Amino acid sequence: MGEIDRRIAGTELEAMIPKGAAGQRAAVQGTFNQAAAAFQLLPNQEEGKGRWTAAAWAPMRKGWLFLPSTPTLRESVKPLVSMWLDALILRLMESRQTTTAPVWFVVDELATLQWLP
Repeated sequence: MGEIDRRIAGTELEAMIPKGAAGQRAAVQGTFNQAAAAFQLLPNQEEGKGRWTAAAWAPMRKGWLFLPSTPTLRESVKPLVSMWLDALILRLMESRQTTTAPVWFVVDELATLQWLP
C-alpha cells in the first residue's frame, strides 16, 4: 500500500482516488505535488519562531495577520496563501462567538490566488 493510500484509508477522501482510476489518481497526485512544493518553502519547526494556529486565533481574534510573499516566490506560495486564507475564513465561520470583534480581510491581488469556495 502506498503512502497516500495508507493516509486516506477509511476517510471520505478514499472515494476520490480509487485504485482503479489511474487518470483521477494522477490528477490528485498533481495537486499533492503542487502543495508539497509550496510546503518545502516553509521553515521546519526548529527554524520557526513559535506555533500559531487558526483554531486558537479565531475565538480571540487578536492582532494582525499578514501573509506576505516576495515577487520571486509569489507563484510558488500561491497554494499556501490560498489554503491559509480559506482555513481562516472557515474557522471564523465556525466560531459561534458573537461578542468578538469583526474581522476585516484586505486582500491585494485576490484574483491571482487559487479558487476559494
